[in-house]
Amino acid sequence: MQHIQQRHPQTETIRTGRAGFSLIELAVLMAIVGLIMAGMLQTYRVHSRASEINNTKGRLNELSSAMQIYYFRNRKLPCPAYRGVPQDDTEYGQEACPEFRTGFPGFWAVPTCNNGLCRVAGQRSIDHNGADNVSATHQNFSAVLVGSVPFKELNTVLNLSRQNVFDGWGRQFTYAVTERLTRPEGDANGGYGITLGTIGLGIWSPLAGAEADPAQDIYGTIPNPPGSHTALILSHGQDAMGAYTSNGVMVKPCASGADVMRDSENCDDDSQFSMVTTGGQYTLMSRKSGTYHFDDILLIKFNANSSSWQTSDVNPDNIMTSPAYNAIGIGEESPQANIDVSGNIFLDNDGGTQTGRLRADQLCNTTTGAGAGDCFDPHLIGGTGMGCTLPGQVMVGIANGAPICQYASMQGVNPGTCSSGEFIVGFDASGDIICAPPGL
Repeated sequence: MQHIQQRHPQTETIRTGRAGFSLIELAVLMAIVGLIMAGMLQTYRVHSRASEINNTKGRLNELSSAMQIYYFRNRKLPCPAYRGVPQDDTEYGQEACPEFRTGFPGFWAVPTCNNGLCRVAGQRSIDHNGADNVSATHQNFSAVLVGSVPFKELNTVLNLSRQNVFDGWGRQFTYAVTERLTRPEGDANGGYGITLGTIGLGIWSPLAGAEADPAQDIYGTIPNPPGSHTALILSHGQDAMGAYTSNGVMVKPCASGADVMRDSENCDDDSQFSMVTTGGQYTLMSRKSGTYHFDDILLIKFNANSSSWQTSDVNPDNIMTSPAYNAIGIGEESPQANIDVSGNIFLDNDGGTQTGRLRADQLCNTTTGAGAGDCFDPHLIGGTGMGCTLPGQVMVGIANGAPICQYASMQGVNPGTCSSGEFIVGFDASGDIICAPPGL
């Protein structure tokens, strides 16, 4: 009998070459991908932040030119606009000048804020000429207006796109201006040109060798006297503290109490502002957290890309300074007269009849102390002249437009005469005359 043995099939593992990843391999792979993505994300953030800052500074440059050109044409700066109104409001982007005259309808006392536009007390009290007024009887001239950039007014002199009036984060710039600067020059209520204002501007500058330690920063103010800055425009930076959206909504309220930071000074709606810088018109930002945090960007000086000179309407061959300039300084940063020269003036005579001449009605002493401000007619020197009238007197100087005369003293001088063809040229130590022929 034949026995048939049945073979049971054995279970075999067939490898196809597509083995899966183990959990450890997946974990390592995910960690590598995470590191790559983290690096790419950080690079993107740095690039994005740099772009936001550069866009902000570029738009501030445009506003700087617009402000200066506006002043050239109108002899004043515009009032700020409301920050807290939506874009479909007719007052959006339009300058709004609060009533500053006591007793008039709609008068805004200081401090008053309405829809993101504030009229606040200045950092110093000035009179109608812009000079310090210790008695503070002219606070009417000292107020500061804080709001947004009035781009509708600026569009009358420079075609600004809507984008140019927002910072790199798409928020409104804050614009602060000494109220008196918004009135035309010669205005009976205090219009006076771009000179001194009533805005305070404090500056934190790094201590040399300790730039990384903000606790050692040096605090100062500009310009002189303190509290006399004229106007500024600022972006509230990435943290948006005190900023308004493009549609008039505050993004983040200003920090107060224990949460105050360095840039909190720029959003508390008063006339004092601050910046962190090593020079120039923009800030160098400190992103440290806590008390030293500062990410605002400030424009503190308005410059226009226009010439300081213009041709005369009467004679195009003649040139004159632009209306915004009433003084020329040569070697002087702050000229005190129409032409203020620090140094010498050289007049070259090329043989003509009208060259090499200095013409003046009066010659004056500008030094301090005795005689300061004394003037005399140059005709006394260049005209018929002046001299002493009494015999034996000689002229030793000029005072109050008249000669100073004294009797000549011949003590120690021995009488003598020169030979024919010679002239007295001096005296020797013995008091004898020194003679010499002409030209020697």
